[in-house]
Amino acid sequence: MVFMKKQLKIFHLLQLAHGALFKAADRKLKSELHISTTQLGVLFSLVKQDNAPITVIADQLNID
Repeated sequence: MVFMKKQLKIFHLLQLAHGALFKAADRKLKSELHISTTQLGVLFSLVKQDNAPITVIADQLNID
């Protein structure tokens, strides 16, 4: 049981770190390039496959 609690705590800490990094990256992109991380993800997706349907892009970015 103690092992399971440690695993859950580590997962929670990783989730918090991911959120903090994503927010920091989003702020930096918005201040320097005036786009969001999501918009940048769409651009990267379109570089891979020009004229990709929005459903394909949404799947690649894990957006509902």
